[in-house]
Amino acid sequence: MSSAQTSRRPALDGVRAVAILGVFASHAVPHGGAGWLGVELFFALSGYLITGLLVREFHRTGGIALGQFYVRRALRLYPALIVMLLVGAVFFPVLGDDHSFTGYLRSAAAAAFYAQDFVWGFAGDPHGGFGHAWSLAVEEQFYFIWPPLVLLVLRRGRSVVAVALGVATVSLLVTSFAAGEAFYLPWTQAMVLLSGAVLAGWAPEIRPWVASGVTAAACLGLVLLWGWASVAPRTDSLAPQLLLVSLLSVMLIAGLESNPLSIVARLFAWRPIEYLGRISYGFYLWYLVVIELVEHYVEASWWQRMSLELLIVGSMAVISHHLVEKPFLRMKDRPSGKAGQRSDVGQAPRPVAATVSSPRAS
Repeated sequence: MSSAQTSRRPALDGVRAVAILGVFASHAVPHGGAGWLGVELFFALSGYLITGLLVREFHRTGGIALGQFYVRRALRLYPALIVMLLVGAVFFPVLGDDHSFTGYLRSAAAAAFYAQDFVWGFAGDPHGGFGHAWSLAVEEQFYFIWPPLVLLVLRRGRSVVAVALGVATVSLLVTSFAAGEAFYLPWTQAMVLLSGAVLAGWAPEIRPWVASGVTAAACLGLVLLWGWASVAPRTDSLAPQLLLVSLLSVMLIAGLESNPLSIVARLFAWRPIEYLGRISYGFYLWYLVVIELVEHYVEASWWQRMSLELLIVGSMAVISHHLVEKPFLRMKDRPSGKAGQRSDVGQAPRPVAATVSSPRAS
């Protein structure tokens, strides 16, 4: 890609913003659409950024410091999640399974230990007010498995792209026989995460004028898919829908990365949109909790409730970002100062088939 720098890409924060607004609207607005598409955008972007980060580190140092990677992920994700769960305990009659405090502890434990995807996928019910934590669980499980596999592949001089394509194909085949609540299980969602990994490893060179067309086509495709999926049952055709959203997501990311000066990329990088993307993690953590509480305690029209929910969720996201997440984000790079402590100290870099030019994951 033409964007070979490793600096942050504002347009990709814009993708996060669009994704989180879609997720919020699907719950706050009557017939608000297929919010799961926003989650899939997050997955594709996460696979792209994390894979790029890992492969660049291998090329730069000859290894991947897995311990440091997991410490950084924990500092990035866990503090804000714990704060949300602690605050939520005040409202255990609404958010807890069976509306009891013991039930709340069960619900919170499923979120805190990143097991909500299995709870929902196998039990067919989120069992409490933290159903949205299923996507956090899927991503965390991806973070646990994918980095060691990338390290193994690169050590052996193999192609990350080929491995990602192979595992994604297996995921697609498994998903072809899945339906209903299997949507929430990690092997069903692996295809979307790995579509981003394929893009990170492939890093195609796209001419700017072609990239603009690719970006516009991806945006149009996602809008049409959103409209269609809003009226078509998601559970009736998991594999085709997930495959299509994977392709459209990587097209969007590739187009934005290849031509960050295009009109569409500048719209995604517009300062308010970019900022919403930067606080999207806190926004995601709080959106369903706030919607559940407002729907329970406030009697008003849907648009009045939605306005209140948006105000509260936005405020909690800002507070979470600046008072919880950023202090820990400043800590997360401290372990990386131990440059010599890699997972394969003493081994020289080996040639690999994949090259990466993607922005640094936040």
